[in-house]
Amino acid sequence: MKVFLNSTRIGVAAVGEYNPETKELLVLAGSVLSSDVSKSPTFRGAKSIVKQREGIIENNLLLRDVSFTSPSTAANFVTGRSANGLIAWKDSQNRTLKELFSSKEVGI
Repeated sequence: MKVFLNSTRIGVAAVGEYNPETKELLVLAGSVLSSDVSKSPTFRGAKSIVKQREGIIENNLLLRDVSFTSPSTAANFVTGRSANGLIAWKDSQNRTLKELFSSKEVGI
């Protein structure tokens, strides 16, 4: 299912494909990622995100599809900060993955 993560505040506009069977989320090439990665001492994923972004973004634009094993890891990658992927990613009707899970439209 196609999902979106948009935030004008931090300048992101990402498109993904969520697979409820494997629980993987594929962030699609062409997505706009945050220009920075949080340096907060409480955010332990910063080094990993910086390394993962190397060579695959240009002017904040993702150059190739990237697969993640969880919606939250994908959201962290896109936003450059800690994010709850279950509420950050939304479908075309603006429903969060969490809402879709609770309504049983998407497998948990």
